[in-house]
Parts: sequence; C-alpha cells; structure tokens
Amino acid sequence: MLGDGEQIRCFTIFDVAEPIARFSLRPEIENQVVNIGNPEPLTVKELAAKIVELGKELGCSTRILDSASSTTVYADDVKKRIPT
Repeated sequence: MLGDGEQIRCFTIFDVAEPIARFSLRPEIENQVVNIGNPEPLTVKELAAKIVELGKELGCSTRILDSASSTTVYADDVKKRIPT
C-alpha cells in the first residue's frame, strides 16, 4: 500500500464507458465538467477491507493481501480528494 492507507478518495467502481458515450457528444454540456464518478469518499484502507471481504465471500485466496504493508507517507501526498 502506498502511504498509510488513510488517504480519502472517491473511487469509481462501476463501468464509466456507458456514461461517457451517452454524454460526451451532447451540445448542452459542451465545455462543461461532468462528474460521472462516485461521490462517496472512502479511505484506501476501507476500500482494501471491502475487497478482502468480497474476495472471502467469493471464496478467493487473500494471501496476497495478507502480505501487504504500507510504505512511507510522502510529505506531498494528497490526503483528501473528493470531486465536486
């Protein structure tokens, strides 16, 4: 894991191809910003825990996650990134 896992992000966890195709050519949104991401913030640690839990439910091996460790937190690391 890069950093301490306490970084907050809004992860896009669904297919974004359909909304990009649907909205990218609409004249009414020309030169506008359209957020098609997830507005719900999670820490990296919370996301990792959800992935591990889902893997367990699906019967997958979690050996690779058992050996994961964090690295040094960089001074310029963005701690919180939430789209508006």
